[in-house]
Amino acid sequence: MDYFAKKQWIRIAICAVLVAAIVLAMTGVFSGTESLKYDPSAKKLAAGESEAEAAMKGFGGDVTAHLVLEGNTVKELTIDTPNETEGLGKRASDAEFTDQFIGKDGPFTFGENGVEALSGATVTSTAALKAINKAITGEEAAEEPAAEEPAKEPEAAAADENAITATEQGFGGDVTVHVTLDGDKIQTLTIDTPNETAGLGQRASEAAFTDQFVGKSGPFTYGEDGIEALTGATITSEAALKAINSVVPAAEQKEEAAPAEESAEAIGTAATDAAAVTALEQGFGGDVTVHVTLDGDKIQALTIDTPNETAGLGQRASEAAFTDQFIGKSGPFTYGEDGIEALTGATITSNAALKAINSVVPAAEQKEEAAATEEPAAEATAEPVAEATAEPAPEATEAPAEKAETKQEAASDGQAYAVYRATKENAFSKVTVTASAKNGALTDVKITSEGEEGKDLLTDEIRSEWAKAILESGSAAPDAITGATLKFSAGSVQEAMEEILARMNGETAVAPAEEPAAEEPKAEEPAAEEAVSETKEEPAAAAPEKVVPLYAAYRAEAENNFSKVTVIASAKNGQLTAVKILSEGEGNNDLLTDTIREEWAKAILESGSAAPDAITGATLQFSAGSVQKAMEEILAKMAGGGTAADKPAAETPAEEPKEENNTSAISGSDMLSLIAVSMGKEQENSYVTDYLEQDPYLVNIYEGYGFAKDYGSARGHSYTLTDVAKTQRPHPKANCLTCKTPDMHKMIEELGVGVYSMAFDEVMAQMTQPISCYTCHGADDGNGGKMVVTHQYVNEALGANISEIKAASLSCGQCHIEYYFTPEDSETMMPYHSKAEMTPEAILAYYDAMGFFDWEQPGTGTKMLKAQHPELETWAYGKHAAMLSCADCHMPTVTMENGMQYHDHHLVSPLQNEVLLEKCASCHGNADNTIALVQDIQAKVTARETEVGNLLSGLKDKLTETVSAGQMGEEDLNAVRKLHREAQWFFDFCYVENSEGAHNSALAYRCLDTAETKIGEAMNLIASAGMTDVSAQMPSEEAPAEEEAAPKTPPMYAGYRVEKENAFSKITVIASARNGMLTSMKILSEGEEGKDLLTDEIKEEWAKAVLESQSAAPDAITGATLAFSAASVQEAVTEILDKASGR
Repeated sequence: MDYFAKKQWIRIAICAVLVAAIVLAMTGVFSGTESLKYDPSAKKLAAGESEAEAAMKGFGGDVTAHLVLEGNTVKELTIDTPNETEGLGKRASDAEFTDQFIGKDGPFTFGENGVEALSGATVTSTAALKAINKAITGEEAAEEPAAEEPAKEPEAAAADENAITATEQGFGGDVTVHVTLDGDKIQTLTIDTPNETAGLGQRASEAAFTDQFVGKSGPFTYGEDGIEALTGATITSEAALKAINSVVPAAEQKEEAAPAEESAEAIGTAATDAAAVTALEQGFGGDVTVHVTLDGDKIQALTIDTPNETAGLGQRASEAAFTDQFIGKSGPFTYGEDGIEALTGATITSNAALKAINSVVPAAEQKEEAAATEEPAAEATAEPVAEATAEPAPEATEAPAEKAETKQEAASDGQAYAVYRATKENAFSKVTVTASAKNGALTDVKITSEGEEGKDLLTDEIRSEWAKAILESGSAAPDAITGATLKFSAGSVQEAMEEILARMNGETAVAPAEEPAAEEPKAEEPAAEEAVSETKEEPAAAAPEKVVPLYAAYRAEAENNFSKVTVIASAKNGQLTAVKILSEGEGNNDLLTDTIREEWAKAILESGSAAPDAITGATLQFSAGSVQKAMEEILAKMAGGGTAADKPAAETPAEEPKEENNTSAISGSDMLSLIAVSMGKEQENSYVTDYLEQDPYLVNIYEGYGFAKDYGSARGHSYTLTDVAKTQRPHPKANCLTCKTPDMHKMIEELGVGVYSMAFDEVMAQMTQPISCYTCHGADDGNGGKMVVTHQYVNEALGANISEIKAASLSCGQCHIEYYFTPEDSETMMPYHSKAEMTPEAILAYYDAMGFFDWEQPGTGTKMLKAQHPELETWAYGKHAAMLSCADCHMPTVTMENGMQYHDHHLVSPLQNEVLLEKCASCHGNADNTIALVQDIQAKVTARETEVGNLLSGLKDKLTETVSAGQMGEEDLNAVRKLHREAQWFFDFCYVENSEGAHNSALAYRCLDTAETKIGEAMNLIASAGMTDVSAQMPSEEAPAEEEAAPKTPPMYAGYRVEKENAFSKITVIASARNGMLTSMKILSEGEEGKDLLTDEIKEEWAKAVLESQSAAPDAITGATLAFSAASVQEAVTEILDKASGR
């Protein structure tokens, strides 16, 4: 073969290779893009295979599963999570999650067959699992357990008619049992616990628990016939037992539950049975109603209605296990006597039920019974003072009885809020437990530990688990955690939690109070002993303060040789709702890893105990004791006592009265003083952003109006009078003072609405104070915290509809709203009369109907509207309005030493306050995620405002040019002006609202999109009239046009977002800038993991390099990345740098 023939063959071979590469790239083998999105048309199914698809609601939107099945075996799986959280729920689309299902038979359950949920993305994981199971079975998720029912005995379950399924509410969700019966005995039993806590409630699915029931006849009771509940998982255990008992053959169950059925009949016969009586008392969530049928003085039948109590806690008062205690017995009843026991973890509900039951006991019997119980008490306490007097002894016993009654009622009638903190130290760390409570019930628990990381074995997971267990059970008991942690920091957590619970319930203070009471008769003889008696009575007098706050937070710390352990807990009505364990120490010396701490906290929440056996392993040798101590201290605080150190108070009684006196020294006037101090912090807000400098286009679009002369950020309530006096905006009338001082509204109340039209200077001279207590509370002393709308126009505008808005938000909203001045008398007024009319569209229609405008813009002739600061209107239609008021997000709660709470009146952004951030994190995962989410929204909205604002400025210039040219008829000009007015209204509604999209991002985007649309329509009308060509032919305009092409002055603050796509991924760069210089940057990529070679480290390094160099040059990063997605990053950063610098 000659040279030319060889060359020709080489060319053919090269072409073949190129064609093959192109084909491969088009099919996605080379580019990898096909894996990013499911394409059913691309599937070539083998024989026996089929496709299925199903969607379920996730955290942010629909989660859709696309499957290729062979029978019930998953051959291929892709999951779409477009609206889930980046780095959390979106991981359900990753192969690491989807590959768990490949080659396995469905339907599936987390924790079985190697299928695990995503950590930190429970909602998305559950949605994905339900979608997969639905695609396989064609049934909704609620029916999936039926498919799992034959897991252990597939053939028997399918053929046996005795197979029954039942479901009860557990701790995290439904607990479903599948029972196959052989006669009256359980033949097989499986239990589904997909939503229960791993390592705790999910153990109900294990054979160690289910095998207890096999071969036995029900119904079952824990503690009998070898049936034991799960340690640390009370709610799950009760749910499983209730479900199992519900499927026991009816004949057996009726025989066993006869008393319960009689109770049920009592409801129906109450109307005709003379002995049937109904009574109700306030429980934790609402009324607790008892229906009692009496046989003589004994209870024959009893049912209790608890529709509003907590499932798995207070609602257990309706169950036979609780009501049967009273059957056949005479009242009145006392917990701890005659076999009557309160519900663990449901003190308030238990007390309400007991109080209601005792209230229907016949009066004569009750008095007779009460006398009987008082007499022995008198004898018992009289013995030590028999020589003094025998007769007064009954009086001595009455005092403790009253105190006990006070303590019992305090659960529902006590202080509203309290925060507790207990700290314990051990050899490894310092453990702090912080808990919040309301009406004596834990609402939040947080456990922290300070020590060398890992040495106390209190990981974040353990602390969270323990805190969660404490919240659920209201106890720091040892059985909350099992295993080795007890050798380390567990003791500190337990001690701190018990201290908090004691302080909540008043346990440490009750005992000393009762002892001196028994000696009261001594005080009646010699006058010299009266002083002693009075001194001893001081602790007893504190009994009424031993109330159970509705919400409370607690914190306890304990130190050891390795670290400082901190346990933080929250409680509601004396029940723990959250626990967090922290440790501070060197490295892992305390062995309290994040996992251990979170597991422990979770276990504490579920069990309500800080007991050492909650965690297993070597941790007990180090910081566990500190955790336990801190947790016990918190539980002690919750109980109303002191710290754990107060337990040996009997040995040092002299210190207790001092502690009581310190607590009682805090009064309502002290609280008012503290609030006043916090209001004074508003004076620290001295920084002002000049919006006209930041966004120069404002000067143009506000031309002819005061805001084109002076427009800056507000400094806060302390400066309202000062700043309105100094502003360069004209203020000819006093209505400018509407939201600046309460003195204005006091003057209006005295002189009428004519004050609005008085000269500004005349009225200003009589104004003395900025925003004060009177503004929100209607009185200069705060009016006891009552919220009052003091601005007359708000009451006038809303009238009977004023109740549609929360008072706590309307008190802020009376200033932070859209308003206008009436043309007839300059009175301040709101442009709506109900919540339904508070949308920007409805308000615009209101102004249009009355022909209202704020000013006529020179040049364009447009009758413009100027939005004020519509925070209330924006919030009212946001997702937070249903559950949060202004104060919830901007006024952190402060708890005094005596448990009383108030809102800090130094208003702040929730992103700048740890207390508020913790509240946000309850829905948004954690503080960092919350901050990132809000800042991302604000950056996007700010960038969009800049974009639309400049377009609006361009429209204003074009319309001015059109009017000046005189080549457009008045009718056509008015059509453009109408669009111009509407575009600026929607833009302004978003721009002047001070949250930058955080209050309601959807409304912010909608307003800006609407404004842009109307700008485009107006420009099209101008273009259709030929004005585009006319302007191009005008020589006088050419020079300015060239000048405009030069770089513009960059805005003071701006946010930018740019997206670029390539064959491997979609790149998004988000940046913030100040005066044209980048201040923050984040690089994101969406694509098949690893294919774009943009690892998290590379993206972070690149963003850091860009910030340092203010350049997007590729040499900021080295290596192979440049050959793939680097160009997209560089293009996006370059575009942002150009925008930021004004190029």
